Amino acid sequence: MIHVKKAFVIGYPIKHSRSPLIHGHWLAEHGIAGSYEPIEVAPAELPAFLDRIRSGEFVGGNVTVPHKEDAWKLVDFRDVDTDHLKAFNTLSQQPTADGIAIYGQNTDLYGFLANLDQQARLGHRYRQRARAGCRWCGTGRRGGLGAACLGQRTRSQSHG
Repeated sequence: MIHVKKAFVIGYPIKHSRSPLIHGHWLAEHGIAGSYEPIEVAPAELPAFLDRIRSGEFVGGNVTVPHKEDAWKLVDFRDVDTDHLKAFNTLSQQPTADGIAIYGQNTDLYGFLANLDQQARLGHRYRQRARAGCRWCGTGRRGGLGAACLGQRTRSQSHG
């Protein structure tokens, strides 16, 4: 019997997401028996969807709008560096003595800061642009970008 690992991206709406195309490519490219499914989850249905992860139906997946902040509130375990973000974009199974729990992470901030680091050197003008960027940054990036702008995170910390 072949066990196919199932992953997801949830949002409301979700049909716009390119994640299934991207992740599907990498599953095929690396010969991984698995699926990555777009699942539309209305906000009121989020707790029930998280129970599907706890039941073992999914190994994990990604979270997009409008669920990032509610996911942060509803998971069983949180990445230690997310209290200032209060939002998750990644959920995974965490085996426990009592069954399966949900572990939440936010990779948005690290990806965003790594991209900024790659594009420019930290300097006065860069920091001014980054502060201005706080106005348009998505959920989960604002808190970390603000911390970076204020010098509370160093370049080395932004690389995880």
